[in-house]
Amino acid sequence: MIKRAWSRAAALAGGTAAVLAMTAVTAAPAQAAYWGNWHILAYSDQCLDGSVSQGVRLNSCNGGSHQTWTKFGGYYGQIKHYQSGKCLDGSVSQGVRLKNCNGGSYQQWYPADNGDIVHYQSGKCLDGSVSQGVRLKDCNLGVYQGWW
Repeated sequence: MIKRAWSRAAALAGGTAAVLAMTAVTAAPAQAAYWGNWHILAYSDQCLDGSVSQGVRLNSCNGGSHQTWTKFGGYYGQIKHYQSGKCLDGSVSQGVRLKNCNGGSYQQWYPADNGDIVHYQSGKCLDGSVSQGVRLKDCNLGVYQGWW
């Protein structure tokens, strides 16, 4: 069963540059998700992985710098990729990608109470599957949107 709960208090407390450190996945999660630890897609134990050359994708969790992200800003904030220094940027037409950080609405994200990660500009959720990739889709409480 996928545990999809966010701690709003933790999200607010972690709003100042909380580092999303990579941890090995050995069993089902025993804790609620929060801004400081959301990068693993719960249904597949795949991690959010990014590079300038290969884009944003899901990959086997390995603890590398390609899977380390920093959230900064307030409740609505940017998510910075450690390895490239670029920000997670989303658009319905262009997809989810890494772009130079600019503070614009395409780079603003927030945690929903149900465990989804919502893109501020579009109102759509961060959605990922190994076969379809990482993208923005209507929020649907589905397993492809269950980050922890």
